[in-house]
Amino acid sequence: MMAKRYHISRQVQDEISLISQQRTARAQQKAFSPRNRSHEVTKALLDKKTGAVSHRGSLLRPRRVQSPDTTLEGLLALKPHFDP
Repeated sequence: MMAKRYHISRQVQDEISLISQQRTARAQQKAFSPRNRSHEVTKALLDKKTGAVSHRGSLLRPRRVQSPDTTLEGLLALKPHFDP
C-alpha cells in the first residue's frame, strides 16, 4: 500500500478523501460532472446458437455515490478496510 510505504496517516488519508467527496458533490450540484447525465447506449447481443447479432438500446442513469454531508469525523469512524 502506498499509504504505508510513504507513511501517510489514516487521518491524512481521510482528510484527502473528504476534500475529494466535497469537490465531487459540488460538481454534481452544478452538473459539471458527466456522472449527472443519463447516457444512451446500444448493446450488441450475440445468439451463441445461431450467431445472429441483435441490438438493444438502453439508458444508463447516474448513480449517487457521493454524499454531500460527509464529514471528517464520519470518515475517521469507519473501520479500516485493510490494516488498522
